Amino acid sequence: MDRDTGPDLPELPGVGTTGNSAAPVQLRYVGDVALLTLNRPEAGNSINEPMATELIRIASRIAEEGCASALVMTGQGKLFCGGGDLIGFRSAANQGTDALGRHVRSLAERLHEALAALLDLRLPWVSAVNGSAAGAGLSLVLASDIAFARPGAKFAAAYAELGLAADGGMSWWLPRRIGHARAVEMILGSRRLTAAEAREIGLISAVIDGAEESFLSSVIDCARNLCRGTQDSRAASLALLREGASRSLADQLTFEAVAMGDLAGSDWVRASILAL
Repeated sequence: MDRDTGPDLPELPGVGTTGNSAAPVQLRYVGDVALLTLNRPEAGNSINEPMATELIRIASRIAEEGCASALVMTGQGKLFCGGGDLIGFRSAANQGTDALGRHVRSLAERLHEALAALLDLRLPWVSAVNGSAAGAGLSLVLASDIAFARPGAKFAAAYAELGLAADGGMSWWLPRRIGHARAVEMILGSRRLTAAEAREIGLISAVIDGAEESFLSSVIDCARNLCRGTQDSRAASLALLREGASRSLADQLTFEAVAMGDLAGSDWVRASILAL
């Protein structure tokens, strides 16, 4: 894989876990930021089983190398991610309804494995939404801790038209991000959002104008800003933030006290306090 040390991104191809520049996901390090690029531009970066499997492999590699402090995900080409691979859906549909059902469930389960693997890294995850995000592509945006978008990006659930329900954790993340009513509008009512609308309701943090290279560089800088403290403190804070919404306040207070005690019992924290 390639490594960069500065915010500027020279036009060098990333190298996937297979060492193949045509791999469906590319991994490149920019300093201590792991940059993941969805790499099926000819298919709108839609998710098929090889792409989901590659995400799992890349997550494993990042964990093994242990040199990333943050994760940035973007898409190659005009779209961020168009959702599930419709060509695969059509191929399965030609074999009958049972085959289609098995195919869609298998792909959803593989995607969910990939999401779990990426979240288990306990790294700040930032989405650089370079173009439209639909279906499971929107789920990838929601899985990230912070998302930024270019002005032309659009956001859609895109399940109702196909008679499907949300996957990729969308039914869990979306109401927590924008509220129940707006989530219903997007999933059941097929409401589509512009980047400006997504920013207004809190789906993304900001709209960043400029050329693609400038946009990605700005997002990587934002990811670096989340890398303060130690790896342990970042992991603990992320765990509290990500899991807190499903706990009672009493339970959350207990988890906070445990985390504070565990972190305080380190040489790094002791030295920081004595240096005040």
